[in-house]
Amino acid sequence: MIGGYKKHVGFYPHPTTIEKISDKLTIYKQGKGSIQFPINRPIPCELIIEMVEFRRNIVRAGK
Repeated sequence: MIGGYKKHVGFYPHPTTIEKISDKLTIYKQGKGSIQFPINRPIPCELIIEMVEFRRNIVRAGK
């Protein structure tokens, strides 16, 4: 899920996805199950693609 807010875009990936790429998320504010991308910086499209593909592969594998 994605949500738009006044100062950020919220992205809500599965917790295993956050764990997998946590080293790449250190510059972003995080909550339990959420990542905040500030609206005054470019959206990290490649990072979002990586998260979506990671989760997709888990779902396809039936895990």
